[in-house]
Amino acid sequence: MERGAWMCAALLAAVVVLLRVSSPGVLEMADGDYHYLFARWSWAHPELLLDHWAKPLFTLLASPFAQLGLWGVTLFNAGSAFVAAWLCIGIVRREAPGAAWAVPVLLFCAPAFLYVLLAGMTEALFAVLTIVVAWCLVRERYVPGAIVASFVPLARPEYVAFMPAVFAWLVWKRQWRALPWLACGLLVYSLIGWPVFHDPLWFFHNDPYPGNDIYGSGAFSHFWDQRDAIAGEPLRTLFLLSCVIMAALIVVDRERREDHLRMSVLAAAPAIAMWLAHSYVWWKGGHGSMGLIRVLATSLPLMVLFTVH
Repeated sequence: MERGAWMCAALLAAVVVLLRVSSPGVLEMADGDYHYLFARWSWAHPELLLDHWAKPLFTLLASPFAQLGLWGVTLFNAGSAFVAAWLCIGIVRREAPGAAWAVPVLLFCAPAFLYVLLAGMTEALFAVLTIVVAWCLVRERYVPGAIVASFVPLARPEYVAFMPAVFAWLVWKRQWRALPWLACGLLVYSLIGWPVFHDPLWFFHNDPYPGNDIYGSGAFSHFWDQRDAIAGEPLRTLFLLSCVIMAALIVVDRERREDHLRMSVLAAAPAIAMWLAHSYVWWKGGHGSMGLIRVLATSLPLMVLFTVH
């Protein structure tokens, strides 16, 4: 059954690429074009690999694909989405192989996630990194999980909602040897950028999302009001239902209580934290928030993982 789910994920990823290749237009004329251009020209201008706004890790990993053109970044994102689906299937298949089919369907049919795949945006890479971390920690590979998590800040600012969950789980499991590795990725990039920016703390001092902004603000409920345009009605409904069911399972299912707690901490909690964080900064009118609903595509694979679990 899980093999069929993997094939379904591969087919849906291929459909995404075919849609982009067959389209004469450009879905994202602003940020999508800029991210492509940063990745496309980073080989000729290596300083672009350290541009904070462009997301250094995305620029690096997408750069070979960007040489193919705009559609190459969609290819990179579709591949990232397939990896996310594949790993989610690998996590849930041991308990209920039949449920693995729900992973690619819910993930690729989530409107905001499909949008960022086609538009060549950075949210897809961040999303797959969170699933890689979850996969590692589910299999008790704590040091590799911490190392992958350490590069998440170089992918998207939503790391502020995800990293505390990883830190909390490692502390809960008393994995003291893994904790220092959470600084690995940021330390590597800080050292690389030090001679360029003449500042070992350039990642923080060059933050492109200052406290005050020019984009205005809106209602705290803005993203919740757009919930179906972000997650889609099926995923949104099932996720909320799963939160209720999970609360009951943690109480009554003593045999698998740790599995349920781990999925709650590593998947549900950071996903909810991302929604709350974006709602807050849009409400307060700062940190570069424009109220764009696509930013919450970062939370969708975690929501899918939690829901299917």
